[in-house]
Amino acid sequence: MLALHDIEIMRGTHCVLRHVSLDVQRPGALFLVGGGGTGKSSLLGAIAARGDARLLGTATWGGLPLTAVSPSIAWLGQRDLLEGGIPPGSHAMHAWLREIRREADAAAETQVSAWPRALRRYLAVMAALAAPADLYLLDEPTAGLDEAMALAVRARLKAVAARACVVVATHNRLDCLHVGGATALLSGGAMQEWTPTRAFFREPRTPAGRIYVDTGNCHLPAPARQLRPDVGVWWLLPGLLCGMSRPGITSNVDAQFRYLASEGVRTLVCAEERCLYPLDALHEHGMALHHFAIRDLAPPSLDQAVRICRLVERAMRAGDGVAVHCRGGLGRTGTVLAAVLVWLGDGAEEAIVKVRAARPMAIQTRAQADFVRGFAQAARQLHPNRIP
Repeated sequence: MLALHDIEIMRGTHCVLRHVSLDVQRPGALFLVGGGGTGKSSLLGAIAARGDARLLGTATWGGLPLTAVSPSIAWLGQRDLLEGGIPPGSHAMHAWLREIRREADAAAETQVSAWPRALRRYLAVMAALAAPADLYLLDEPTAGLDEAMALAVRARLKAVAARACVVVATHNRLDCLHVGGATALLSGGAMQEWTPTRAFFREPRTPAGRIYVDTGNCHLPAPARQLRPDVGVWWLLPGLLCGMSRPGITSNVDAQFRYLASEGVRTLVCAEERCLYPLDALHEHGMALHHFAIRDLAPPSLDQAVRICRLVERAMRAGDGVAVHCRGGLGRTGTVLAAVLVWLGDGAEEAIVKVRAARPMAIQTRAQADFVRGFAQAARQLHPNRIP
């Protein structure tokens, strides 16, 4: 159900993980294991679009782009605790407390902040697992819990994994062995092994897996990675028209502006709600910014599309290149570039095919694709003359 193909996880310009490819069935469970700092939490956060970790590559849910389908997600961060208190009549929370024989202890303290941290954590975990969702993402759900709490959490994890898709980052192999499913070992900036859980702990297939099973840890050095300035940039018309992710996400922002300028780009079109990079560096490399705020996963308005197309046409007639970006360089960017091709004379389907051939997964939602088709009709009236 959840599939990742050749994924990279980025924090700013730092690559945390690379070459991650795996599938998680629904129902089913996947456990992410490895030492501290190996990227388990970053991978979870990137899937959930929480925090500053960014996922680059192909992530799908049921065969469709994850960002387009947007399955309901139950999220539990590594430091999440129960806040507020137990609502009156909350039979579920009282049942969880009775399960670990703590109801009387909790009732004696009316202020949740006075409860033991482990108890607040336990209730936060159980609440996350009780939430209705398609996908459950939990970071270290048994860490810091006593044996009774951990046993109750594992039992609930197993029950949820029997009906939904569950991904858990954990340092505790008992979590994995109790629930089953599959286990992926992260170390050295990459996924070392992905195996059915019982087979992994019985007979790991890789040297890294054997070290982890024998010692409970596996620290491999992450290879140095030279960040190329063209990473995240994809050319639709070489030297004239390209799409890209937000400058600075996949490489040094100054190096990216230097690269674009060297390729003849003089105009940068920002299709995000806000511009989140230094404009001084942009201007130093002789480029001008044009901002058109478009909501994530939405198409531009007709007025925005026409103004962008006229801007691009003027630049191309002068022999100058144009770069278009949103956050990931797929949805809004692909839609804008397809509209430009339509403005220059392509049919809607031809434009969509060309954009997706240059950047697979571009134009992410039905609304974006339908906009390109509708824009083809409007363009015939607004711009009857085409670039020869």
